[in-house]
Amino acid sequence: MKTQDLINIINDEESPVFLNREVFEMDYVPDIYKYRDEQLAKMAMYCNSIPDNIAPKNLQLCGGNATGKTTTLKQFFKMLNEAFSNIVTVYINCQLFNTENTVYGKIYNKLYGVKGSINGKSNTMLFDKIVARLKKENKILIIGLDDFDSFKSRDGLNKMLYNFLRIHEAEEGLQICIFTVSNKDDLMLAPAVETIFNRIPIVFDQYSLEQMYHILDDRCTYGFYRGVISDELIRVVANKSYNRGNLRYGIKLLSSAGQKAEVFGDGKIIRNFLD
Repeated sequence: MKTQDLINIINDEESPVFLNREVFEMDYVPDIYKYRDEQLAKMAMYCNSIPDNIAPKNLQLCGGNATGKTTTLKQFFKMLNEAFSNIVTVYINCQLFNTENTVYGKIYNKLYGVKGSINGKSNTMLFDKIVARLKKENKILIIGLDDFDSFKSRDGLNKMLYNFLRIHEAEEGLQICIFTVSNKDDLMLAPAVETIFNRIPIVFDQYSLEQMYHILDDRCTYGFYRGVISDELIRVVANKSYNRGNLRYGIKLLSSAGQKAEVFGDGKIIRNFLD
């Protein structure tokens, strides 16, 4: 392939393949979210104290890889933020923010509407600032800890959870709850933490083959131009994903096949691009 042809591909802002590349990103949250109504309804049921300015129950979103836990949590937080003004939700990916200091910093930045580094700010100072802001605004803080078993230090995780879960005893009226997301059912926390955490499990089963197909078909509808991929090939991707028990694999495969169609094809995905 000529160098200029490659440069043209890089500079081409209007892809002949991708209608919206973001649809195939792992952090994309679809407007229409399928097959997790049962889990969303259970989460809503345990949050029915919010109108009375009382924190929801602590929840544990659990299940295998790529079963929709993260997307469900983000979708639920979006709904809560649109419906209620007396809450603050903070989603935290613990693979990226995996120390007490970085988690406190993420929450601090959200509450105070600031960006940037928290270097030089101690855990104690950040935690005190978080508490002060919540008291001043009289809001419920809902923390979503995704992959919370990725914390660097189990002692640090226990200490942080304990601080959040016991602060209402020192600060009357302060309302904080924690939603966790994990693939592991056997993560052992300190007894003092488990006693007050009392997470309610929300179980996410694996998607069926047909469910995977419809989810991937939706991604193609909103991510590719019409005619880029056939229904037959979407079903091939669905079968590959189902056999691996991983929907995320299928989404990545579609994105990769689309990129190959841009470079090597005529704007259409062919069977070879899925190998």
